[in-house]
Amino acid sequence: MRLRNKENEKTLFLQNNENVIHEIKEQCNPAIFFDNNNPIELEIGCGKGKFIISKALENPDINFIAIEKELTVAGVALKKALNIFKNNIPDNLKFMSYDVRKISSLFLNKTISKIYLNFSDPWPKKKHEKNRLTHHYFQEIYSNLLYSDAKIVLKTDNDSLFNYSFKTIMDNYFFRVEYFTTDLYNSIYLTENISTEYEDKFTASGKNINMLIASNQI
Repeated sequence: MRLRNKENEKTLFLQNNENVIHEIKEQCNPAIFFDNNNPIELEIGCGKGKFIISKALENPDINFIAIEKELTVAGVALKKALNIFKNNIPDNLKFMSYDVRKISSLFLNKTISKIYLNFSDPWPKKKHEKNRLTHHYFQEIYSNLLYSDAKIVLKTDNDSLFNYSFKTIMDNYFFRVEYFTTDLYNSIYLTENISTEYEDKFTASGKNINMLIASNQI
């Protein structure tokens, strides 16, 4: 996602200590950022925040961490949450601006209950394959973070990324595919689906949405 450089959103994010997880000095259990021991779910690449904000609102007994690499975009998501909740974001929602490659050095293993990958950058060129968030390298990170049998949930409009992700998951031993569809909006999972901003745009234009659910085998 590309947004113009918005200094106000950056400043808002950097100065917020209540709803934002800033620098982590040593590897920790992310439960320390919440006032309970409820399950913790991550969205990696939260974009403008519609999905994760809705999840937090509908599931008060689950803790959610929205991770976005781009600081400006993270600021936009935080601002949206502040507006929706009238500056009183619930305790079960936190935001981070980090590169997912660092997550394994921030959080202890086996502390996450679910990971969402929503409309990730497809990095279509072969030379950029290692940047795809379903590459073998990232699968290992997710597998270490997740409880055994915990799930990753992938949604994408990009058919090539979906096919790549399906194949790499099947070819590796970290995850087992439990369910997949190339047409989410004509599937059994539609009734519980929460859309993203990108998803709304793509479905409005008639584009099919791919979905994959895989469970951790480690």
